[in-house]
Amino acid sequence: MRKSIFLFTILCIALTAKADLYAQDHENVEQVGIIFIQWQMIWDVAIADDLAYVATGGTGLHIVDVSDLENSEVIGYWYDNPGIARDVMVSGDYAYIADGSGGLRVISVANPEHPEEVGYYYTPGIAYGVAVSDDYVYIADHESGLRVISVADPEHPEEMGYYDTFGWARGVTVYGDYAYVANGGSGLRVISVADPEHPEEVGYCGTPESDRGVTVSGDYAYVVGGCGLRVISVANPEHPEEVGYYDTPGSASDVALSDDDLIYVADYTNVGIYRFIDPAKVDDSFILHPSPRLSQPLQHINDNFLSIARSVTGIIATV
Repeated sequence: MRKSIFLFTILCIALTAKADLYAQDHENVEQVGIIFIQWQMIWDVAIADDLAYVATGGTGLHIVDVSDLENSEVIGYWYDNPGIARDVMVSGDYAYIADGSGGLRVISVANPEHPEEVGYYYTPGIAYGVAVSDDYVYIADHESGLRVISVADPEHPEEMGYYDTFGWARGVTVYGDYAYVANGGSGLRVISVADPEHPEEVGYCGTPESDRGVTVSGDYAYVVGGCGLRVISVANPEHPEEVGYYDTPGSASDVALSDDDLIYVADYTNVGIYRFIDPAKVDDSFILHPSPRLSQPLQHINDNFLSIARSVTGIIATV
């Protein structure tokens, strides 16, 4: 399941857009909206069907029913984690949590109203990021690099391989035969996991500051951190190269993509919404440039649902 950042909050979502948001340094990326949320200590959100699985730091995992956006509610929670729940992925009947010093926690969510821990594995470092592919969980384990853990038996996770990324592995995603690691101050590392028991690095791309989150779609990796949002071509995984960036106003920690290719960036105090303009696929006469301001106001429908009216070179669209 692809990790996503969902457009909802149990308390209130205020959506604003100001002219100065478009004044940031950028190349081939434009901002189309921004969301301010009032929840605190939300480290990550994963969506499966009509449920949102929220990693809430020291208070573990909260499961929210979002089938009715006007009446979203917490239906289950698990808070016996020994560490800090920083990242969560859901696959099948299980949620996999990167729990900081608590390593990997495996939570059965077969009954989402009563989630329960069924297995765990203490990694040697601090578990910051988690990705799932087939029967393997990949942990970005800070100074201990990338850890590959078999969850073929979820009650007894077992480490099968690892790769020392020689940095601070903070975020990880798996796409095809590769794991992409946001590796702190040493940029994006591309690691072949064709043989999960023997992962090996095949390429890397340096970035200006510490990287914290990464997601991949098609030929592009989207990396966030102290340097904002960086777009990196991974068409050739052995020679990734940066093709776009946006200096976000906050301190970016995570990133996700929507089905319509909008980029959502968790940016400390807000969620920024961006779009990458691929110069290789867009005719120069059709390149969309950011408008200095939205031509129509952003519409707040209710406390749990919003629509974004945006204008780019005269084109009005709704997200």
